Amino acid sequence: DSQLLNINSLWTYQEYLYVIGDNKINIFKEKDKKMLLNSSYTQYPIKGNILGIEEEILYVLDNNRLTLLDIHTPSHPKFIEEIAVPFTYKLGIKTNGAYITTGSKIIDIQTLRTSKISK
Repeated sequence: DSQLLNINSLWTYQEYLYVIGDNKINIFKEKDKKMLLNSSYTQYPIKGNILGIEEEILYVLDNNRLTLLDIHTPSHPKFIEEIAVPFTYKLGIKTNGAYITTGSKIIDIQTLRTSKISK
């Protein structure tokens, strides 16, 4: 019932399923062992691959752009920021709020933010 034509990426978190496609996120919620469309996030165009969810932040990577979305309220994501990053795709993400680890690279988020501001 989401009418998605393309699916780029998906990820589960708690009882929610996040599906990126058609430049938006469709959010499904489990009910009676079925995933039903709960809402769509369309305030900011989103495309790319979901790298992971940690500390209620959804990380989406498209080429060299990392988009962070606050999912404190899982069915209503809020755009936090978009950061240019020196990697294009890794299988997962690990963060403690200050650093992002992708594969063998450890990246300081504050340094990425500073380099974004100085451009």
